[in-house]
Amino acid sequence: MNIGIYDLTHCSNLNYVERIKIYQRVGFKELALYLDNKYMQGDENYLDIINFARKSNLKIQQVHIDYKNANLICDATTNLYFEYLDAKAKECEELKIPYLVLHASKGDNPPEINILQLNKMENLSKKHKNVYFCFENVRNNSNLEKILNLNQQNIKMCFDLGHAHAYGNEHELFNKFKDKVICSHLHNNFGKDEHNILTCGEIDYKPILNELIKIEDSSNCIEAFPHKDFKLTKIEFESFVRECFESLI
Repeated sequence: MNIGIYDLTHCSNLNYVERIKIYQRVGFKELALYLDNKYMQGDENYLDIINFARKSNLKIQQVHIDYKNANLICDATTNLYFEYLDAKAKECEELKIPYLVLHASKGDNPPEINILQLNKMENLSKKHKNVYFCFENVRNNSNLEKILNLNQQNIKMCFDLGHAHAYGNEHELFNKFKDKVICSHLHNNFGKDEHNILTCGEIDYKPILNELIKIEDSSNCIEAFPHKDFKLTKIEFESFVRECFESLI
């Protein structure tokens, strides 16, 4: 089963070389990360991480961009969000990374995306035909649904299993958008957005996981984090990564 893992940048003081060696030693074949240095540890640069991961035979198929200002996608008074998205899509093309993960909203009651902003998204997707814009399900998925309804070939969905369960019904959401799903985030919980490893929670994840891995060219990555207030030692870090990997067996 070819499942990846999101880089655990802030969970230890290990540098990216040490982290990547652990991912590889444990058995992962793919690494996902944020394409934004605000999400890096210290002075690490995501370009260095991508280059070293590829030299270590870890595939880079999906990257996440900043989600904290996701509601700007609805703001017709500024083009800041689309300028940022345009730059990141161009970067994905240059780096030959197919799946760019982003959010269509933030919070329980986000602003509603309008036709002008939908047109901007459609035009951007046509400009960057070699990149899949993979919108992730979050708390409120009304904007997500409107964007997916544009029916652009390279506007797809990143199915976040933990979010789907915490904010609704994961099976209903997956079945509703199954034909749009091309990548995923895998984590478990007990009804809240906890980002636990797959074996720690109440989600019956194996049926959906089996469906996800059947999707042609899909990228499915564990996005779980250790719930501790201190940095993991090297032994603790490798133990957590191994738990993540073994949850797939």
